[in-house]
Amino acid sequence: MAQEPDTSNATISLVMGILSLLIPILGVIFGILAIVYYKKQRKIAENSTATAGLVCGIIGLVFNALFLVVIVFIGMLAYFGTLSPESFLPTQCTATYPFRCENFSSSNGLTLMISNVANMELETVTVELLCDGKDVKSTPINMQQAQTSSIVIPECALQEQTHTPFVVTYVAEGMKRSASGSVIIN
Repeated sequence: MAQEPDTSNATISLVMGILSLLIPILGVIFGILAIVYYKKQRKIAENSTATAGLVCGIIGLVFNALFLVVIVFIGMLAYFGTLSPESFLPTQCTATYPFRCENFSSSNGLTLMISNVANMELETVTVELLCDGKDVKSTPINMQQAQTSSIVIPECALQEQTHTPFVVTYVAEGMKRSASGSVIIN
């Protein structure tokens, strides 16, 4: 009676081939192992299980290699700033209650058009921000209810592709308070 050939390499090839399809990135290693165990099995005897492992291993290897190329490409785009989230944001100015940033200009310094949306007078309204590594502050102004004012910070000229947060300090009903905002220039 003839002895049946050992099929353990065929089983290992199939398992590695299936794992190469199911596990991202490590699937490259599993795909290579599926091919190696297929070749070992072929030296012993042809086996359909080993062939199935080979097919799964090759498909898994190709998909995982393409996946790695895409991940590296996306990483390079992110590293060089092409995929910076700020590049997808519109140019805008925002401020939290009790202010609304209506508009801004960054030529000849920074000019913010800010509205008082609170139902009260706001005193000593000042905008503070970090510009070119220095803390800069606007001249304090008083704002009536529903008033829109230009707040100018002449020593701050913002460049393109910047996201600059700012703090607005003010006195309302005798208490010093603060609000925040930001300017995004694309």
